[in-house]
Amino acid sequence: MFRIILFTIFIYSAYKWSDWRNWKLYYPSILFFIICSLLYNLIYYNYPLWKFEPLPIIEKLLPNNTLISIAVSFTIFPCTTLLYLSHLPKGKKELIYMLIWVLFYTLIELISIPCQAISYHNGWNLGYSIIFNIITFSILKLHHERPLVAWGFVFIAIIVISTYFKLPIDGMK
Repeated sequence: MFRIILFTIFIYSAYKWSDWRNWKLYYPSILFFIICSLLYNLIYYNYPLWKFEPLPIIEKLLPNNTLISIAVSFTIFPCTTLLYLSHLPKGKKELIYMLIWVLFYTLIELISIPCQAISYHNGWNLGYSIIFNIITFSILKLHHERPLVAWGFVFIAIIVISTYFKLPIDGMK
């Protein structure tokens, strides 16, 4: 039930409050977010840092991490990108706005843990997720303004994360 509620909230919110007139402005960043998510799932398939766990009610539809990740990548992440970028303020309010999104994503994860909707692996924990969320929303904004620079940061992040968590290159899928 948790995921159904989450998907519904994101889809309804994006439908109701996103800047649909200018969706083409956000489309490259939507694709960027989706590709980054799929890239994580490909690179860290054998050594995940976190996994989405199947939940009752929809476990026949989304029975494993791969299918859940695909569903999240093509629903929640595009909705997030549309909502986040279409309301991004300028100046000093921008940092507060980003931190609100980081807190919102962290709250979702805090709810996901006792619901057993997410599990941590290979040394990952909620603290790393908070740092990851800060980086994610910073890079999402950066991609909207300077896409090539954002891609550079993504590849640096992959190297840093793989090195820090000692994820073996030969174990990659």
